[in-house]
Amino acid sequence: MNHFFLLLFLLNINLLNSSQYIWPTDDINAITTTFGEPRSKRFHAGIDVRTYGALNKKIYAIDSGYIYRINISPNKYGKAIYLKLNDGNIILYSHLNKFNEKITDLIHRLNMKFNENFFDYELNENEKIKLNKGDVIGYTGDTGSLTGPHLHFEIRDSLNNPINPLKYYNTFDDTIKPIINEIAFIPLSNNTWINNIQDYNIIKPKKINEYKYVIEDTVSIIGQFGIAINAFDKVHNQPFDFGVYKIELFIDNELLYSINFDKYSFTQDNLIYNEVDYHLIQKGSVFHRLFSSNKNKLNFIEINNPFILLDDNYHNMIINISDINNNKIQLQGIILGKMLTNNNIFSFVDSNNTTIKFHNENTTINLKSRFKDQDNNLSLTSLINSKQINIDQLVPPYDIIEHYYSNSWGISSRKEYLSFRKLNPYKINGSVLLKHLDNGIIIEFEEDLFSGYNPTLELLTDNNKKVHDLYRKEKNLLSSKLINILEFENVKKINVIYNSTPNLVFEKKINGFITNKKGDYYFKKLNFKFNSNTFANNTCIWIEENKNIHINNYEIIVEPFLINPNTIPYNNPISITYNYNNCKNCSFYKYNDNNKWKIIDSNFYNNSITAEINTSGTYALLKEINQPVISNLKPSLNSKYSSDDVKQIIFNIKDELSGINPYNINILLNNNKLFYDYISYRNLVLANINQELEPGIQSLKIEISDNVGNKKSMIGEFIILDK
Repeated sequence: MNHFFLLLFLLNINLLNSSQYIWPTDDINAITTTFGEPRSKRFHAGIDVRTYGALNKKIYAIDSGYIYRINISPNKYGKAIYLKLNDGNIILYSHLNKFNEKITDLIHRLNMKFNENFFDYELNENEKIKLNKGDVIGYTGDTGSLTGPHLHFEIRDSLNNPINPLKYYNTFDDTIKPIINEIAFIPLSNNTWINNIQDYNIIKPKKINEYKYVIEDTVSIIGQFGIAINAFDKVHNQPFDFGVYKIELFIDNELLYSINFDKYSFTQDNLIYNEVDYHLIQKGSVFHRLFSSNKNKLNFIEINNPFILLDDNYHNMIINISDINNNKIQLQGIILGKMLTNNNIFSFVDSNNTTIKFHNENTTINLKSRFKDQDNNLSLTSLINSKQINIDQLVPPYDIIEHYYSNSWGISSRKEYLSFRKLNPYKINGSVLLKHLDNGIIIEFEEDLFSGYNPTLELLTDNNKKVHDLYRKEKNLLSSKLINILEFENVKKINVIYNSTPNLVFEKKINGFITNKKGDYYFKKLNFKFNSNTFANNTCIWIEENKNIHINNYEIIVEPFLINPNTIPYNNPISITYNYNNCKNCSFYKYNDNNKWKIIDSNFYNNSITAEINTSGTYALLKEINQPVISNLKPSLNSKYSSDDVKQIIFNIKDELSGINPYNINILLNNNKLFYDYISYRNLVLANINQELEPGIQSLKIEISDNVGNKKSMIGEFIILDK
């Protein structure tokens, strides 16, 4: 028996010292996100290890090495430790709650050395802490920027480039194949037509078996286009949707584009929207682009053809998708490089012009309502006889005939709409919409009621007018083709003109500029500065008042204004400056998806306030004077405790408007400064008392500040009793 235990002990020692990394926690194979998933303006550089909402789970050295860097921050990684392994790889553990005793002692000495709570420090040779494989480094937590407790875990090479951590763990339990949700075909020029329209065309494929999806109908495309795919992965016993590992695009059995999330460089974070379609991510879906509209190339992407231009034959498209455990799925589709148009598709067949006949036997006919939000099909059985319709029998509002036809190529024409009762012009109403794509702008007019008219479009500057045709993209949606960005230089107004009696004009005023050169732009006393590198391509920015937002609790300095478009990513920020010499407690704010105002870092200089913005949206310059709040203080003031009961000062802080400034918290116990942890996820401040308190009265002073300088203080005493 003793020999058995000795053998088992030696076997464990051998496994511990093997080259295979151990899992960083006791929750084996439990993750919430994978490597390479998109974040705002960056890729996810590691994996998030699940802790099931718990704090203080042990974190282990995955192999032997030494601690060489410590980063303590109230944001981002929170409490983070960097372990350099003997093989040269660097391991990052972040969002920790606390560290082992040696690291904790070192952090306390660094607090004293820098007189700071937060720091980023590389240890010198005398300070480096050696760790053996399996040693406890610290304990999981919820520090930094996160939405719940977990361990963010990264593996980097010796040059600090992130590597997919799951490449090192071949025991990961996963036999579930990725799932394909949608595919997008994207026009890349104003000569491109995808299924007879110029716009993103999103199709949901059909799953036909465990291994394969198909696009049921042939896709008709002429002109340069790109493809993007929306897919995700699942893992056994985990409820989350994960990013995929590898994507390959083949056209006619030729590999055109491949993505492999093995490794990347932090210097390429700014290129994330070369890989993820920004236009679609704003709509809540992650589509991986399988084309490049930018000369800069990510190092985990192989490009044999940056975009696709096909001849007028049939072409076979295959997309292979796999996860890191080589579970594979395939999408197949057929693309035809020409399109079908509606020509002479119907005619009147009686002298009273009451009956129409559709000439093509493959015509599909539906009856629709004029209302944009009422699109139910009505039965046409009693109205149709050999593709003939008596239009006198059509009863409003279901008197719109939708028709299209298919042919032997396997494609369909664009849906067209007929109405033989034109809408009273006084009932025509709708909205002018601008849709900014990478390589142009589409202008749409959405009708509340189908009008039956074909209006035209005008772009007006102070000295010029450009006219464009509109086509009916959908029943209640009229659209231009893709218009070159440079045509919007100095455009002040967009008109949609109905040739009715009387003529109707729907206008949209825009205050905009083209970012093809460095310059300044002014809107309501606001100065916008930008340069030619603000965007990857020429972009039209337009600004308008946003009067639909009600503001409470703030004093309004500059009313909300909307910066468009929200479909184009920023390479570099635009600065906004407002001249105002009395802006104490002011800042620029952005209105977010939670219908709340989020503060933007703002700087004051020479009686002006400036902020740099990295995304479009609604902004305002606001002032607030509400003090932040301190609550749940322990130990309570005017209370009595034994010294064993008071090892920490703990309290909650909150500021609903501008938010807490975590760098401007001061805690004095008996006039001695305490260093603290700030856990924003729990609105918690925690300061350790590193020596036993003597019996008697203890004075305590706490000062906090919000992000615009409003302060709150709490001063008092508590008593430590004699033992």
